[in-house]
Amino acid sequence: MNLLSLLLVGIVQSGQVCPIDFAPPGGSLVAADFGGVRLKFCGQPCLSEFKKQPVKSWQAALKSGKIVGTLLFDPVIGKKLTPETTRGGVTEYSGVRYGFSNAQNKATFQSSPALYAPIPLKQALYCPVMGLTLAHYWGTSGYADVDGVRIYACCENCYPKLRSDAVALAPKAKEYVGEPKVFEVAPALLKLTGPGG
Repeated sequence: MNLLSLLLVGIVQSGQVCPIDFAPPGGSLVAADFGGVRLKFCGQPCLSEFKKQPVKSWQAALKSGKIVGTLLFDPVIGKKLTPETTRGGVTEYSGVRYGFSNAQNKATFQSSPALYAPIPLKQALYCPVMGLTLAHYWGTSGYADVDGVRIYACCENCYPKLRSDAVALAPKAKEYVGEPKVFEVAPALLKLTGPGG
């Protein structure tokens, strides 16, 4: 694993801070995914505090001016990233670190970051292609945004179908739309999931 991958996995994560007390998480392995963003916490008390009011905590963290999370997906194409697929480098914008599957996607993002960066506060962890409720963000294959709602695909077969026909598929996910969820991430998964892992 190269240094870039280590940075994205969260082993090094220089610059990323706990979204509650804004201190570096140090050696803490306490992590959670919120709205498709990997957050690292100083410890369990900070995670517990975040979970009380996740949307309010997230919005406050973004206003801190610090890097508080890493998106698990390439924001230009909505596809899940791994160490092997994060080939386009990283950039930071508005409190979040973003990875890219190629340099072209990074350049596209950098030319219009406000278009790709927002993390919608309405999401459906439901694959409208297969009709499946999804258990977490890191197991999805990607997403599509439709009218301010982020809808996720369950697998590599569904991802291209969702991206190519998102508007037509969106009504199938309507009853599953809600605020982003918080999912704790087991330490063993930190190296296996998210951009760079």
